[in-house]
Amino acid sequence: MVQRGANINHEERSYYASNGRSALEWGAATMTIKGLQKRLHVDGSHVWYIDKRVKRYGRLCESTGTDNREEAERYLLHRLHELREVLIYGERPTRTFQDAIQKYESTFAKKKSIKRDSAVLQEMVPFIGHLPLSRISDASFDRYRRAQRQISIRTRNQKLALAGRVLKLAATVWCFTGTNLTWLDRAPKIY
Repeated sequence: MVQRGANINHEERSYYASNGRSALEWGAATMTIKGLQKRLHVDGSHVWYIDKRVKRYGRLCESTGTDNREEAERYLLHRLHELREVLIYGERPTRTFQDAIQKYESTFAKKKSIKRDSAVLQEMVPFIGHLPLSRISDASFDRYRRAQRQISIRTRNQKLALAGRVLKLAATVWCFTGTNLTWLDRAPKIY
C-alpha cells in the first residue's frame, strides 16, 4: 500500500501548490510501501527483506538482496506484479535453466550423487543456462553436443538425460506457491 502525503497538512499542500510544484516534487511527502523490513548484519551492513501477506497467496518472505530502499521497493512491486500474473491470469513467470538447476540442487541436496549431478549441470550453464525454460528444445543442446564431442556418446547421452530430468521435474512437479501451475507447460524431448 502506498501512503502519499502522510507528513504534510493542508496549509503545506497549498504552499507547495502556490509555488507551482507539487508536494512530492518538493520532497515533503513520504511514499512508503508496507512489507519491507531492514535487517542488520553483524558487520553493521543491512539488507531489505520482504515480509508481506498477499491475498490468495499467503505470506511472501524473501530477501531483496539490496541495501537501497528504492531498489527494494521496485523489487517488491515486481514480485507483487509477478504473483498477480500467476494468481489471476494464470501466466507463468519466466524461469531460466539456471533457476531450474538451483531448484534441483536444493531439492535433491541429500542425494548421494548430487555433487556429480551438479557438476554435470554446471557444464551446461554456459550453453543454455540463460535460456527461459519455455524456449528450450532439443536443438538448444546442439552447441553443448558439439563442445562435448571428445567424450563417448553414452556419457554425453547420460548428461543430456540429467538435463531432461530437470526439465521434466519443472513440467510435472515444481509448482508456483499457492497455485497448481508448474514451471513449464510441457517438457521437451531431448535425444
